[in-house]
Amino acid sequence: QLSTDARATLDCRLLPGMTQEKLITRLREAINDESVEITVTHSAQATETTFTSPHMVRLQKAIQGEVPNAIVTPYLHPAHTSLGFFREQHIPCFGIFPGLFKQDALKLIHGRDERVKTEQLALSVKILQRYLEQSW
Repeated sequence: QLSTDARATLDCRLLPGMTQEKLITRLREAINDESVEITVTHSAQATETTFTSPHMVRLQKAIQGEVPNAIVTPYLHPAHTSLGFFREQHIPCFGIFPGLFKQDALKLIHGRDERVKTEQLALSVKILQRYLEQSW
């Protein structure tokens, strides 16, 4: 006999501009079944910091001071960080991920055998030091 009940857990990371209400509306439209119950167990507002702020300009200069041809781009981190709590208070925040990483090295970050090469860590420290020196 087949079960008449089923459960699913979705981990939905909201992009800036998307609200929990909009997401639930879209899910209900896609499921199209009144008998399906949607329960939110955790919610966090999507946040962002402008890429043109003075802080970002200084960070870009610090990166290009160590890596002259670097192209600095915003990155959507697919995990939750504590930065959102500060952004909700209108404090500009950046999750800084400075370094030159090849695809195989990126797989090691937050992976089963997590590690960062010493030279990558050294470059990150130099970039952060330049940023802080410009900021004071």
